[in-house]
Amino acid sequence: MSDPITVLIIDDEPLARRGLQRMLDGLDHFVVVGEARDGHEALGLIRSLDPDLILLDIEMPAGGAFELIENLGGAPVPVVILVTAFSDFGMEAFDAGAVDYVLKPVDPMRLRQALDRERPLVQTARRSPVASAAPEFLDRIVAKIGGRILVIPTKQIHWIESRGSYLHVHTGAEEHLVRRSLSALEERLDPALFARVHRSYLVALDQIQEMRPAGHGDAVLRLRGGEEVPVSRRQRAELARRLGTPRDSD
Repeated sequence: MSDPITVLIIDDEPLARRGLQRMLDGLDHFVVVGEARDGHEALGLIRSLDPDLILLDIEMPAGGAFELIENLGGAPVPVVILVTAFSDFGMEAFDAGAVDYVLKPVDPMRLRQALDRERPLVQTARRSPVASAAPEFLDRIVAKIGGRILVIPTKQIHWIESRGSYLHVHTGAEEHLVRRSLSALEERLDPALFARVHRSYLVALDQIQEMRPAGHGDAVLRLRGGEEVPVSRRQRAELARRLGTPRDSD
């Protein structure tokens, strides 16, 4: 008999977590190894418990479903089934890596169908863990607009500014809010395409039109859209090297 499939339940509503737990208690081949209330707690449990499968709510405090999937980074990535009251995020769910989509209120038969359908995928992932790993660099990030979730291809990003608990992601004339740290996002972006130019700014290298001195060793970038972004003294020399230009003295 094969080992049971380990499941982590991630939902900010206690009643929803208990309901899923009861449904899984009645199923063979599945065992719940933990519960998480938000994305931050879930990330730690995924890394410590290494579950085979997660049942994941879309919208939660401290990072929603898509942000959590992005933040997994190089950690082993479990099979993801979204359990949500939202019915219009199916395409984004599959793009982000979810394998199924179960609507609330959860029908026990529909949940069982989803679980049984993904058992072969879990077994394959156990045999070939590298095949289930997340891509090394992000090709999209997720922003919230009211009740909607927007998927932003990284190739559309011009620059990113950190302000308080949010990142302001600029894509030309549009600006979107993303709740995560600039350092965490920088680790997931391709360094061949993006550069940290200041403690509060990341810039797409292909958007840089000009860098000019600003005194005291600092500099200012002018981007192709006309925006200006500061460059710290600490980052200036490295950015000049990456752009293929020598650092000018002030």
